[in-house]
Amino acid sequence: MKTKCTSQVAFLNRILIGFALYAVGLVLAFAPMSSAAGEDNAAAELSKSPAIQAPGRWKVTGDLGTARDSHTATLLPNGQVLVAGGGNTINGPLASAELYDPETGIWTATGSMATAREHHTATLLPNGQVLVVGGRSQSVILQSAELFDPATGIWAATGSMATARFEHTATSLANGQVLVAGGLKDFSLVRAELYDPATGNWRPTDSMATPHWKHTATLLQNGQVLVTGGLPTPAELYDPATEMWTATGSMTAARRHHTATLLPNGLVLVVGGVGEARFAPLPVPMVVAPRIFPFPPKVPAFTCTGPFPVPE
Repeated sequence: MKTKCTSQVAFLNRILIGFALYAVGLVLAFAPMSSAAGEDNAAAELSKSPAIQAPGRWKVTGDLGTARDSHTATLLPNGQVLVAGGGNTINGPLASAELYDPETGIWTATGSMATAREHHTATLLPNGQVLVVGGRSQSVILQSAELFDPATGIWAATGSMATARFEHTATSLANGQVLVAGGLKDFSLVRAELYDPATGNWRPTDSMATPHWKHTATLLQNGQVLVTGGLPTPAELYDPATEMWTATGSMTAARRHHTATLLPNGLVLVVGGVGEARFAPLPVPMVVAPRIFPFPPKVPAFTCTGPFPVPE
């Protein structure tokens, strides 16, 4: 039986899809869970936005070879999409990886990682390789990292982080290094590390003031990194030039599992997420009321933008 809340969520999902379609011409969407039975899903869909600003249209595309959730999907320089790791209810954590070809709509298996992992990160490096970091494999929290070479389809081990973690963020910086911040180990973390692709080594950098996990990290136009959420409302800025974190304006609601998107005008749009009360989704007015972080701000602050309309 549909409830008012169910109808609102379905409506909001359609609205969010519409916003995404205005920003990009082609969207590849995965269905991590089946809406019918709550099972892992291998289905994928494509949405193509017409030239005029009309509602987008979705069409079915090729299915993954293996159903998975909590995986990563990385756009490669050749236009293909690399999906790596994740897990499902039958196999548990996965080491397998697949490549999606948008020209054919077909998925093909590629080399598998050395370690099965989920809740990890995957970051495209300037040399075209993909760095996969951390995650969880069954009850083991990982500190290892692997590199995928699209030219050969082969994974290779690289340096391990000093701190094992999952539900962290990994951000490719303008200087080519990768900033890994926060996440979970035995507790939520403030520690951050830098990966140097030239050496394959990690080194510590300044720690955040507040622990963050299931947060977001957004590379800003000036090269700094904005970290938001992970439940604490304070946001933090990382400056690669000084390798220091500084506090900035707080959001009006604590949240995690949200999204943060850099807009062309330099603002960062933060949407949705899960609130503090027993990990419950934020109330509808908070879920649908995005927060905008103005950069560069005269006074760092988050401001509300208009909520989406909610039908009765």
